[in-house]
Amino acid sequence: MGMNLQKILYKKQSLRKIAIEERKLINTLNRSDFEHKLANMSHDYLKDGAIIAGYYPINHELNIIPLLKKLSSIGHKVLLPCITKSKILDFREWEMNKKLTKNFYSIPEPNNELLYTPDIVYVPALQYGKGLHRLGYGGGFYDQTINYYRKNFSTKFIGVCFPNQIKNNIPHEKYDQKVDFIIDLGEKQSIG
Repeated sequence: MGMNLQKILYKKQSLRKIAIEERKLINTLNRSDFEHKLANMSHDYLKDGAIIAGYYPINHELNIIPLLKKLSSIGHKVLLPCITKSKILDFREWEMNKKLTKNFYSIPEPNNELLYTPDIVYVPALQYGKGLHRLGYGGGFYDQTINYYRKNFSTKFIGVCFPNQIKNNIPHEKYDQKVDFIIDLGEKQSIG
């Protein structure tokens, strides 16, 4: 492993710890405000009846469940990611009234077996850089998934996070995948 790669890996690990602590400090009122903004902003990039993959928020992530419920109520099919051994996420339909099952990482997933190819995937992160790179937890699931879907489908990946999670730049490696754009709830606009 080259010295630059070691420095990048160390920097990313340090940033993960800081980002997790910063996210914990966002107060309940601000969290609720950002959830409301996300659910009620214009999502004019969505086609009628689009297949939308979200995520189930863990570890103080931005709660996008209100957005997913709204999208489901207006006719979009809503999916959640499911962990696989290949690290390429499966996307399964989430019917809002159905119970979810926790996976190996204690992340809730749908129980059904039907897989879908999403048109849009909302992607969580610990931090995003304005260059559209993301800092995740280090497991590589979203990087593998984005890489696979870009090679095989026309799926778009949209970064969602709290405004203080968007930084000017974050360290990245050649295998780290960019999202197509980031929704910046602080600026009420998109980056990318």
